[in-house]
Amino acid sequence: FGATIGEVLMQQVKAQPDKPSSRMREPLSADFEDLLMRCLAKKPDDRPASAREMEAALGGCAAANQWGREQAEDWWGRFDATNSAQTMVMKEPQPQPA
Repeated sequence: FGATIGEVLMQQVKAQPDKPSSRMREPLSADFEDLLMRCLAKKPDDRPASAREMEAALGGCAAANQWGREQAEDWWGRFDATNSAQTMVMKEPQPQPA
């Protein structure tokens, strides 16, 4: 996190986000993670151009057939952001004394 709002905004514009696998408890397939990172690309031309392209890319992922509607409903039931008891909130780092 940045110390000032300006630093935070510059990170939003310039900094590459962390890969999701660095924060998750469960592994992601490399092709799926690469697609997620494309979705977060700073340049619009580096992102999937349409929902159709995104759907095709998702369908081409190695894990595409590992989840169905039942697994998705179960996941949303356990991790729905509206259920605050299940929502992970990251604490903002505290300044260190000099």
